[in-house]
Amino acid sequence: MARSKGLGNVSAESVGKGELHSVQIDYEKTLVQNPNLTTEHLKEVLNAGYGVVSPEFAEVLRSAKKHKVYTDKMIDERHSAHQVTFGIFVGERTTKKGNHVIGKTLSAAMKPFGEPEHAVNEYLGYQVLQRLGIETFQPVGVFPSRHHNNFVVVTKTRGDIIGLELDDWVKGMQPEKPGDVETLERNKQTVKEVAKILAWTHINGVFLPDGQIKNFIATASGQVGVIDTENLKVKPIEHEDTEGLQGEDFTKLIRSFIGDPHDGKIFSIDLFHGFSPDKLQYWTNELIIEPYTLALLQYTMEQGSSVMQADRLDVSARDFLGRQGWSNQQPAA
Repeated sequence: MARSKGLGNVSAESVGKGELHSVQIDYEKTLVQNPNLTTEHLKEVLNAGYGVVSPEFAEVLRSAKKHKVYTDKMIDERHSAHQVTFGIFVGERTTKKGNHVIGKTLSAAMKPFGEPEHAVNEYLGYQVLQRLGIETFQPVGVFPSRHHNNFVVVTKTRGDIIGLELDDWVKGMQPEKPGDVETLERNKQTVKEVAKILAWTHINGVFLPDGQIKNFIATASGQVGVIDTENLKVKPIEHEDTEGLQGEDFTKLIRSFIGDPHDGKIFSIDLFHGFSPDKLQYWTNELIIEPYTLALLQYTMEQGSSVMQADRLDVSARDFLGRQGWSNQQPAA
């Protein structure tokens, strides 16, 4: 049996055939999302055997007659616990002469879930990030899978992004070969950009809270974005859960820099591998805390957010990382 996060045990044969990722194309049982469809409504729709499609993809899905899953392009389990794979929806249209010809096509990624709640969270999470102007995947819809009672979140594929864990990283920040010095400088800037993304999401009351590096992407132009929104939470900054959610984002991020061979849930790039406590404190401040807190101030000034909200996030971040031994209470010298 193959193991996929949130799906329990599914047969390797079914995964190999693509049944787990193949959706039931039935436009008569697919609703076009509208503002009145709340999270609870969406879960009820899925449980009733219906699918939901984003309005911008309604026409493509309405004409889709074929659906191909490329099982040989599945992302390996280390990079994707959900066994994400890719495929294509092929539309069909009828000419004036009554001939059936290929219409619009859609290249897509398919991510299976065992529970409608998790599938809906992922689907809506991408929309939340889009509203914040963050680079991410464009959600097509969420549909029942052809494999038992599973559900598939479909997103439009993008050829202009790379997962940050696939970038070149200088282990332990110790250059060893030609080009490492330049790569390390790029690594530092990338981490600062990730910290700024966290500041932007947090000041808007959005928490990932699985902020490890593999859940961030970079576009061809170098702009950093976020993927994997299954656990995304939207909370008022003054909510009692905010500090814990904020801490989870920092915990996952820093642990994915440190490396922990005993924790298979964290994909590490080993940027902070082998650091002493003092060195870890210094670079956490330099690359994460200072860019994060400066960005909080910048965004507060730009969008007129409450200074008290930014201060709360600033203080709680420093306190949390200080308790973990990852940061000094004061900015690094």
